[in-house]
Amino acid sequence: MSQNIKKNRSNLISGIEIKELSKISYELYTLLAKSQKSFSYDTLVLPKNKLSELSETIVEFAEDVLSKVGIWESLEFYNNDLFGTPLPYSLPCNMHAPDQAISKERLHYLLWNKYTELISDYTISPGHRDIYFIAGVVFNFFEGQSNKITSLKNSTLKKFFNSSNLYGWQVKKKLIWLGKHSYLFRHSYKNYIDENGGREDIPVIDDFMCQNSTNWSGLGVPDILACVLDISGDERIELRSWYQRHLSYYKMEKIYNDMLEVNNIINDRKYLIRVGEESRLFRIGQIILGSLVPWNGEWYWSGLQSDCGELSADDIEEIKKDFIRKSPQIIYRFYDSLLKKSKESNKVHYQNFRKFHGDNLIVFPDGHSMASAIQKQHRLEYESQDKKKVKGVMERHNLKNPWPNYSYPQDILDSDDGIGLFYNPDEGMEIMLSFNDLLSGLEKKEGNLSEPETDAIRSFIESESISVNFVKKLVEKYGSKSILETFLIRDRDDIDYLAYILRCYKGEYYRNRYPNLSFH
Repeated sequence: MSQNIKKNRSNLISGIEIKELSKISYELYTLLAKSQKSFSYDTLVLPKNKLSELSETIVEFAEDVLSKVGIWESLEFYNNDLFGTPLPYSLPCNMHAPDQAISKERLHYLLWNKYTELISDYTISPGHRDIYFIAGVVFNFFEGQSNKITSLKNSTLKKFFNSSNLYGWQVKKKLIWLGKHSYLFRHSYKNYIDENGGREDIPVIDDFMCQNSTNWSGLGVPDILACVLDISGDERIELRSWYQRHLSYYKMEKIYNDMLEVNNIINDRKYLIRVGEESRLFRIGQIILGSLVPWNGEWYWSGLQSDCGELSADDIEEIKKDFIRKSPQIIYRFYDSLLKKSKESNKVHYQNFRKFHGDNLIVFPDGHSMASAIQKQHRLEYESQDKKKVKGVMERHNLKNPWPNYSYPQDILDSDDGIGLFYNPDEGMEIMLSFNDLLSGLEKKEGNLSEPETDAIRSFIESESISVNFVKKLVEKYGSKSILETFLIRDRDDIDYLAYILRCYKGEYYRNRYPNLSFH
């Protein structure tokens, strides 16, 4: 057990502290192993390795709240701001956080979320009686144990977070530790790696650290770190903006002792990048594909950089056109004029969609009827436009037809159980399959959902390609009761639990988003 704690601490605390944490974790593990034999159900019974991990997580949580490291405090701060309670479900709205650092309410919220991360086979209700039971067991384990409390109150982990934040790489070091090793995020991190090939490649790691939103109220690692660190309000905003990394091609124009002056060849903008001693690895004229994040008026590399060598003017122009066409969600982060053009174009497409279909949500019986309707819509749009302008567009882009040539995946075309087509006014078209099951499930107000209905609702909420706007469109008509039932949120109306669920599963939709339109 001590090896796991040592691995996650990466020499951030003393050997004595590691030994003490391991000792307390083992005592708690022994108690949990005994206590789970008294569970009312077997759904939360964990094997030895996961039970050991849970006990370490709980002890590290206790260390955090007792030593006031700030990780859990930051989570409660955001929850209170978003939902009116620091501990959704565990504590009603308009109630202050518990006076005790280690309280039953905090333990309940921690355990509900951690069991959800450790057990992927079930949807776990926050009202599960065994969570309340084990929260009481853990509370009693710490209650009155002054020796445990004293040893956990003196963590040197706080020193790590209180160290200098002058340079971006100092902040990045803390970001990586928090995302990969802290008790709050390490299970989310492991699950993310598993879902993305199972290898800890640099691009995957950087995606998680900078932009992934987690089930912790949809928050990402930069959100929590921004609240933990003793930094200014402007720095906090800047750190939380790291999900919008500027991935582009950069040409080296000047090299100083520890700085690079580069030109973003996509939008022709200058950046000053601090690289320290690594400036010797770059050369004038070299083009690098990489991501940048801002810190204190400068820029820093984030993730992997690829050397493209020195390219001709023709090669650069071809790269620029291809990048703009294929990566609109990335370039809109730093290409304001194209973003403005895209928003204007998307507004026109949205109005045309509503004019033709009568609404921005249409249900089709199958994929082929949907494809046919979209094709007809665009054909009629272009037939009504000036013929000379249409011909010019066709010749300029070598088009057989002036309207978009949509290529749908075969599973969409073959779908025959209902398709929901929604035009999100902010981003573009969204498609939901198994729409018949989704609607029949949403129509039920008294529970008793079938398995296909439950699966359809869960897929609807968990899908990364379904927006919050799409969900709200259906909730306006059918209500949210079936969604809450699917996630086992029952008999509670003290907060807006739909908002909580949407934040947890669609956190990225509460950040800056851009139209799914590209320009040739």
